[in-house]
Amino acid sequence: METSYRMIDITTGQIVASQGIKNSRRITSEKESEEDAYQTLPDWRPAIASLADGVASTIVPQLAPYTVYESRKIESGKSPMMKNALQYARC
Repeated sequence: METSYRMIDITTGQIVASQGIKNSRRITSEKESEEDAYQTLPDWRPAIASLADGVASTIVPQLAPYTVYESRKIESGKSPMMKNALQYARC
């Protein structure tokens, strides 16, 4: 499965972002005859759905704004940078 997209600024016509994503999955079956192998292949639909989910989970964060929350423990310190960081964190 391969998906590509381009984000275009409609006011200028310039391409803002462009990305191509490729994902693949192999489904196999080993039997004595080709017909037996074909009959024992697992259903292909879950594999395709999984590929589509993987591609979508890569593309959506690139296109849609999202928020990431992060917390960090700030230790005390005596350097000017640490004092500024501590003061900023209290705000």
